[in-house]
Amino acid sequence: MPALTGTPQDGLEGSAIEQAPPPRTLPDPWIYLAIVFGLYVVLGSVAQQRQLPLGLWLSQYGFFFLPTIILLWTRGFRPWRFLSLDRLPPTRQLPLVLVISCLTFVAAGALMAVFEMLAPEGWADRFDVSHVLDSVSGPWRSVLFAAVIVGAPVAEETVFRGVLFPALRQRIGLRRALFAQAALFSLIHLDPVGFVPRFLLGVVLGELVLFTGSLWASIFAHALNNGVSSLLYFSLGPGPQAQVGTTDLTFAASLAAGGAVLVFALMALLRVRAVNDQLPQLTPENFRPPPSPQHAKAVAWLWLALCLLCLWGIQVLPAQ
Repeated sequence: MPALTGTPQDGLEGSAIEQAPPPRTLPDPWIYLAIVFGLYVVLGSVAQQRQLPLGLWLSQYGFFFLPTIILLWTRGFRPWRFLSLDRLPPTRQLPLVLVISCLTFVAAGALMAVFEMLAPEGWADRFDVSHVLDSVSGPWRSVLFAAVIVGAPVAEETVFRGVLFPALRQRIGLRRALFAQAALFSLIHLDPVGFVPRFLLGVVLGELVLFTGSLWASIFAHALNNGVSSLLYFSLGPGPQAQVGTTDLTFAASLAAGGAVLVFALMALLRVRAVNDQLPQLTPENFRPPPSPQHAKAVAWLWLALCLLCLWGIQVLPAQ
């Protein structure tokens, strides 16, 4: 009988090495943001200028959401799992998520009213993006409204809290990444009057993902903010009164301060109830075999062809 070579320990080590998944890397956050935001501005603006409701849907999903999914897939991730879209927040956290989402809307809305009242004359009206809701009428308004409260939250949360947050965290640490993603989220809205309120919103959305382990928590809070803001705009019109129902600066500032204090007090409670830091990590369960270069190129070309086809379709449709 021939002698056996090696040892059981050697065999186990060799097996572990063979079964170890290949390393995965997240995209460079600055290059990633430049690509998706460049697509959104260059191609999305063309679509939105021609047909705003459908153009906004194409911008959010064609140039924000789908490129992100394809990028994660080509790097060997399971996009749905990595983005924590495969799970809801724990049941015991749902009431806190709901209350925090409502209070965040109050605090951010009151803060927006404060800055609108303090801004130089004409600035608030110039940078108020809610005016787009008046630019369409009839059935198209429903399409636009759905894009604002469903399309934008899913796509923007995928980009900022789903990929940008963990990518920044790898490079600059958790706390800096939390504030950096919130600042970038606010900056892309190109609204100096609303920078601080959106920064506050971005911080809370980031912490909701961090301490629930689910992107659905921030999607819900984002959708609630957009939906209630749109309804108030339709009911009360533009300006601070659409945020807090009055133009009294002292009342708005007090409401903003009180709401922010309550939000972060409840966020501290949510943090205590969290089992651990649940931001998506480079763990094996998030991995999948990466596609071949030919397969990846075919999917990328298919995405581009679909986007160009949608752009062409929007161009030939009658304007809203």
